[in-house]
Amino acid sequence: MSKQGHKARSNLPAGEFLAIGRDVPSTSEVSRTKPQIHKRELPQLSSGVLKKPRLDFSGKIFSNTPSTSSVKRATVDDSRWRSFCAEVRTFQVQIEPKQLLASLESAKEKQKPQKAVRLICAAIREIIDHRKQTSSWVEEPIMCSALMLFVKMNTSFLLPHEELIEVLCSLLSTNFPTSSPGSAMAPLRSTKFFNSIIFIVLCKLLMGTTDWNWQLVESFIDDSLHERQWADRPSADGLIVNIMTAFGTQIPHESTYTACDLTYPERYRTMAAVNRFANVTDKEQKIDAFVMQMRDICERKGESAPRNLLKTMCICAGNANIRLLAARKMDSWLLNGKLQRYAMELLLWVASNIGRNELTEEDNETLSALLKLRALKSKQINILFNVALKEILSNDKEIICAIAKLLLSNEFSMNRFPYNMTMIHSLFSFDNCSASKVIAREIVQMLAAKEEYLRISRTFLREFVRSLLRMDFDFALFTSHLFNAAVEDLSAFAIPAFFFKSLIDFCVMLPFLAITPTVREASQCRRNANVNLAQTHIDALQKFYADLKNFFEICTRFFRNHYEFCTDNRLFVYSYYRVLYLAPAEYYASVDQWPIEADVTQYMRVISDVPISEELLCTILDAGSDPSVPIDAADTVDVIENLTKRASLSSTLTGGSMVPISSCTLLETLFKITEYKPSPTFNIQDENLPPLAVRTLYWKAWLISLMWTSLNIDTLVKEVYYKYPNLKLIMQIVLTWDYSFPPMASMGDCGCAEKLIENDEKAAYEEKMVIKTLEARLAGMEVSDSDSKLLNKLCSLDIKGVCRRPPDNIMRDLEKLNEDLDLSRLLSECRDPDLLADIVRSQGSSKALPSIINLVESNSNAIAHLPFECICELFLHYIASSSSYFGNKTPSMERLNAMRQRLRNAIMSPTATRASVLETLEYLAAHLSAHSVSERCAAAHSLVLLLDFETNTQVLPVISNAAPARSLHKVAYFNELKHRICVLLSQACSVETDLNRLSDYLTFLFEYADSKNLHLVAHYISIMVERLKDGIETDIIRINAISFYERYFKEVERNEAEWTEELEVLLPSNVKKVTVCIEKPNMNSSSLVMISTAVSGMLQLLCSQWKKKDKLATQVLMDLWFPTSGRRPKVLNADGVELLPTWLKLKMLRTEDDRIIRVAMDDMKVRDALKFVQSFALTSYSCTKLLAILDADETSLEGDLLEEAQQASMFVRSYKLRNAKGGEKFLKRVAESKSLQECIKMEVDESDVHINLNPTPSIFDADDVDVKQIKFHHMNAKEAINCIERAIQENNEPENWSSVIFELSNNVECSRAVISLLKAKPNILSNAAVAIPLLISLVISRNKDATLISDFDSLFNSVINKPNLYIPESVRRILYSRGGEYAIETESPCSPNYDTYDPESILMRLANSIGMDDMQSRLMERFLDTCPEILPHKGDGNLSSKSHTILEILFSSRAPALQYIISLLPTACSSTALGKIIEYLLESHRSQFTGMSVLRTVISAFHASKTYAFSTEQYNVFIQYALAEMERHPDDVITLLMKFLENNANIRRDVTQGLITQVSCALASSNNIQRKRFAQQIADAFVRRFPDARLKNNAIAIDSYRSVCTQDRIVHNAIVELFSAAATPNCLMDHKISTLAQMARSQPCVVLRHLPLLSACLASVAQLPVRQLRTNSYQSLLQYIPKLLLDLAPQSFEEADRLQAILQTFFTLFENVGCGRTWVPLAQILQNVCVAYLELNAKSAKTYFLTQIEAIKQLCLCLKSPSSKILIDMIMFLNRVEE
Repeated sequence: MSKQGHKARSNLPAGEFLAIGRDVPSTSEVSRTKPQIHKRELPQLSSGVLKKPRLDFSGKIFSNTPSTSSVKRATVDDSRWRSFCAEVRTFQVQIEPKQLLASLESAKEKQKPQKAVRLICAAIREIIDHRKQTSSWVEEPIMCSALMLFVKMNTSFLLPHEELIEVLCSLLSTNFPTSSPGSAMAPLRSTKFFNSIIFIVLCKLLMGTTDWNWQLVESFIDDSLHERQWADRPSADGLIVNIMTAFGTQIPHESTYTACDLTYPERYRTMAAVNRFANVTDKEQKIDAFVMQMRDICERKGESAPRNLLKTMCICAGNANIRLLAARKMDSWLLNGKLQRYAMELLLWVASNIGRNELTEEDNETLSALLKLRALKSKQINILFNVALKEILSNDKEIICAIAKLLLSNEFSMNRFPYNMTMIHSLFSFDNCSASKVIAREIVQMLAAKEEYLRISRTFLREFVRSLLRMDFDFALFTSHLFNAAVEDLSAFAIPAFFFKSLIDFCVMLPFLAITPTVREASQCRRNANVNLAQTHIDALQKFYADLKNFFEICTRFFRNHYEFCTDNRLFVYSYYRVLYLAPAEYYASVDQWPIEADVTQYMRVISDVPISEELLCTILDAGSDPSVPIDAADTVDVIENLTKRASLSSTLTGGSMVPISSCTLLETLFKITEYKPSPTFNIQDENLPPLAVRTLYWKAWLISLMWTSLNIDTLVKEVYYKYPNLKLIMQIVLTWDYSFPPMASMGDCGCAEKLIENDEKAAYEEKMVIKTLEARLAGMEVSDSDSKLLNKLCSLDIKGVCRRPPDNIMRDLEKLNEDLDLSRLLSECRDPDLLADIVRSQGSSKALPSIINLVESNSNAIAHLPFECICELFLHYIASSSSYFGNKTPSMERLNAMRQRLRNAIMSPTATRASVLETLEYLAAHLSAHSVSERCAAAHSLVLLLDFETNTQVLPVISNAAPARSLHKVAYFNELKHRICVLLSQACSVETDLNRLSDYLTFLFEYADSKNLHLVAHYISIMVERLKDGIETDIIRINAISFYERYFKEVERNEAEWTEELEVLLPSNVKKVTVCIEKPNMNSSSLVMISTAVSGMLQLLCSQWKKKDKLATQVLMDLWFPTSGRRPKVLNADGVELLPTWLKLKMLRTEDDRIIRVAMDDMKVRDALKFVQSFALTSYSCTKLLAILDADETSLEGDLLEEAQQASMFVRSYKLRNAKGGEKFLKRVAESKSLQECIKMEVDESDVHINLNPTPSIFDADDVDVKQIKFHHMNAKEAINCIERAIQENNEPENWSSVIFELSNNVECSRAVISLLKAKPNILSNAAVAIPLLISLVISRNKDATLISDFDSLFNSVINKPNLYIPESVRRILYSRGGEYAIETESPCSPNYDTYDPESILMRLANSIGMDDMQSRLMERFLDTCPEILPHKGDGNLSSKSHTILEILFSSRAPALQYIISLLPTACSSTALGKIIEYLLESHRSQFTGMSVLRTVISAFHASKTYAFSTEQYNVFIQYALAEMERHPDDVITLLMKFLENNANIRRDVTQGLITQVSCALASSNNIQRKRFAQQIADAFVRRFPDARLKNNAIAIDSYRSVCTQDRIVHNAIVELFSAAATPNCLMDHKISTLAQMARSQPCVVLRHLPLLSACLASVAQLPVRQLRTNSYQSLLQYIPKLLLDLAPQSFEEADRLQAILQTFFTLFENVGCGRTWVPLAQILQNVCVAYLELNAKSAKTYFLTQIEAIKQLCLCLKSPSSKILIDMIMFLNRVEE
């Protein structure tokens, strides 16, 4: 084309349309130079297609034409329409163009549509004819415009005439020739204009019709394949869009073009397509012709196919053959640079149309071809293909199945296509569910085909997931589809045996594939406490955990519902462990060595953090409870236990529980599965069975329930805590770390513990009866306890019944579970109910303290959430332990301040509530009233810290004399709570010993006590008054107390003190309300309501001797009780209350106030006067009054009265020397009565006097002490003196020291001799270790024989004032007390004025107060009041010398009263004091001490202190006490020691080891034969108690500290079953032998203990007939027993007696059976045993074989072997030695 021609074309008007009236196009310069915005593409006149013959579609015949084209163009038959318009030519020679529009309008006006149509046809005919003749026509535009205008305005008028449509269609295929090449452009422009007119006219006419002429399709195909003169024109868009409906072609969506970076055709964006060819006849044949034409072009052109062909194929893509043709050539076209974009469009058209209808065979071939495109290596083509594939999948979702099958076929074929994985990814990205379903179905088919396909399938899926870059693999969904495919496509009864295992091995790999690097990294970060998880990590883990939890549920549901797929029961059970990842790690790497073991470990760690759903547990339990499912209850419980433990070791990401359980239903289901069900062969209905459970499963279920409860404190705890008593008990055990039954045994409420034990024993008995009844029913005969097989295997199934004692192994498991899972901390966090507070209230704070400490140490936020009771207890614990000698590690000051701040806010901040204030103060006040001084100091110090506004005050050290009462008014709600606060402080007054703090309390009570609590406060102050001692230091207390009583009296007098029913409940039962009637000076009487203890307290204060009195307050009370007028008050309603007991009268007699003495003397009887006069510190005035009563009495003195008078006479003489008047008559009467008695011989019946004491608290483990006298070797006075002198010289206790002490206590002559020795050698008293036992023994002897009193007094007088003689304070105190000289029997030891009776004197009196029941009780009460902690100690926590003396007295006597006091030591003393007691008792072995008392005290003190550590020397002394006591109480000592050792075997193993070491030393010692014998008894008991311990070379060797347990029973049963199996035909002996062999390898010590049983059973077998012994079962048995001995070597050959008994049985057997061939294997094994015996224990073997020479000869004759040669040589050697 020339340049000029191109320019001329470019200046044509836009749209190539000429307006009517213009003859020629514009040629202006403007239009010529105007830039072309939309440049149109010229038709390809020289296209290669034009060289082909034109196609004649009408005749369907291909013919050659002389034209340049080798393809014949379609010819048009226009005869019909030409004949239709022929008459126009008849009437008109030629149509006038300018009149055409007028003619048409005229025809319309006349309503002649046919004429108008003919005019149009004739006009078109003229145009055609002119074109064929001249190639151009000047009038043509005018005619075209007229035609277009008329048709546009009158479409409906022309619509019904087909001739018009036909003529227009024929024009589309008409080829107008050109006259010359140079003038080609003008006709071309005219043709375009003409064609545009035709398209517009056709569109106007056709759009209103439903059926179009097929000729349109033929014309379009012809033009599309060739010149495309109108196929690409926008004006033909409406035609083309509707023409393609002939092929059923669907237009691709615009988004597909956009995704592939292709330009979307405008025509498809605006034009709507309607199928206009539905009624065409022979449509399929016509379309086939087009297909053949295109196929021919493809075959001839190959890869260089014309673009027009690809464009035409796009329009025809609705035909399956066209799509197939395109798919086969698509690869080459996509690789052709010129055709690539057209091929890309064609691929989109093919994708949009495939699968629209039912998938045909051609479509399958099309998909197959497309899925093998090699052009996908290009990124652009790859994107295109993905878009096309998604378009295919969106057409029909079922097509994904076909695609997946084709892809898998490609993947597993020999010629693997490299882009299969990419295409599979596209499937998953389009529809994950459907793709998973299809892939899973195909894999299931492969797994069922061959076992070898498992590896191939795993490899395929592994590679697929590994290449999955931008999407996650939903393995749970895939697993679900796998199981569904197996169920739907396969029959459980027709599948191969390997299928189930292959399926499981495939499934267990799936979660590993989903562990992406992000998940692994997140899991590692989660386990690192120093790294915080990012949100991406959290999201990744949460998604993985959710999928894995779903995976578990899917697998277990499949097992439950389709168990018939597995024919191997054990494989079925193992599958649970495998899919839940409870199997060993090596299993998961064993299938195809992926993943490697290192990765498996990490994967398992990730999986272990997944929560366990309730649905999963329900499914597993449901399967286990169904008899048809091949998993039994034991495996089910084991699976659930392992799952729960694994989950308990982790925690959730978002809070919540790792094992969420909503209700108790699951727990009950768990216990239901433990139910015992006999074999169906017994034919017993379930309703006839008693509720029994398998014991091991039953207790495992309790442990599992405990873990579930600990993990669900928000949902389960409240329900189970009150619903299941057993679980509540286990929870308390865990919280208190007290693994004993009952855990409340150490509580003050012993009745509760006894009730638990009683209920357990009762339930155990009933359980035993039920089991025996059932077993008798099953066996058909009565069964004894020893023969019962079920007694130790079953238990009652009553989860809501009474608390049962857990077995020992369960207790150990519980302890380990608590240590591993920290269950106590989890339970401690529960607030509804508050478990810790409940334990604090019910069992005491010390029981809950370990759990509180554990919780606070592990969770820093716990302080903000724990109840106030627990915070108080912990705060007090840390405060007290900071000053304790054995205290725990003090926490950080930050934690202490946090607790302090929380408690301070609870009682003082504006946010404090009335409840928080009261709760905190009540708890601290309870410790202010504690018996322990250290506990009271800690509570007082803590309360001061809380009430101090200064936050900078140091928490530590503890201020021992802290006084908190002065700041109590600062607490919130004080006015409302002061009534209760006063009561609490008054209770503290009753026990407080610190005078400063006590004064502070009294000051507060005096100021704030109100009318509501005045009586109650007065009661507790009265108790305090009873404890006060005389002295200046206590004067301030008396002043405060007397001031309070004055106020009390005045308020009572004004009737302001209230008496309520609530007050009566709070007061003790022995405290009564009394009415005091007084007479005032004005002669008016008044009645005052008081309490009896307040009356007593006031009288005691008035009788006390104190210097700094409050004279005013004292005078008020004196005028009340002892008025000068003599009108004393009368006390009414005092029945049963002794207002003036004997001790108070005595106190009154000791005062210097005559008014008080006169009141005390009222109604004084002679016997009372005799008792009172025997008291010390009486005033002259009071004594004179008493003597006057004695002188005035005329009662004859005889019997007991005479004895009493004789004792009183000594006191009378003494008081007369102190200016007391009178008494002469009394002394004279006594002398006369005594002389008269000496003249008369009287016979008196002797009777035993019994002492009744309250029972000793059950602190010790053994029974109560034996109070029988100990028998010692008697010695005379000379021997005793020699022994004492030797003790002084050696400064140590000689061997017979205990006999000396015994002789002094019981032999008067020996006592006199020792007193003489002490007078002669007073330096002996300087050695306290020797002097104290001697003096105590002398005091005991003195109290037995009054004749020693003078000797003892002379000793005192001779040594007490010796110059330069040092006497220790403890010895001096005993001498000053003169042996605790008797006062009066009725005197109360509570009296604070008992100057001559210090604690040591009281204890000595108690040690010898035989027959003084009432006196003994009061003495003990006095001692406990004086020494509430029994032992006074220094400020630094050490024991004072006074405490050592008390301990000497306590442990030197077996008196029941002192034993009772000893039993109080663990509860009355602090942990520091207990440690010091242990140090003192184990400092050295003191023969005067009672061994059992020492042992029990040390054990109890050690248990109470918890942290004490023994030294080697202390272990030695402890064992010395035990060995010394073995002579008298061997059973008690062994029982006590074994229980102590067993309790500490696992908790304090160092204690057990230390004691056993000392026992071994005693065994090895040869100094004392008797001591060695006792040590041997202890060692034997230990070995029996601990099966893994043994005696070796006079020492105890310990392999492990495991006590006797069920393992012994298991071994026993295994041996019995082995011998029973030999006697049973058709029994598997190999299995029984294997079982025992396994036990021998794992627990040889346990099997060795049963060698006697083995020997006994073997002896009974050896007596059987030889014929029976020849059977295979007995041969296997006999051959295995010697092998067992070899397996147990060398220990089995050290047990000479047991081994020889077994060998003797075999030797006897060989003597009976001879040397037959049957016995050769047994002979060979037995020869090896004999040789091993010689090698391992030669001495014992030679001695034994010397007696069995003939038997060994017989054995060697059976078989010649190296062993037999050794035995023969040995026999010869033994014979020579014997000769």
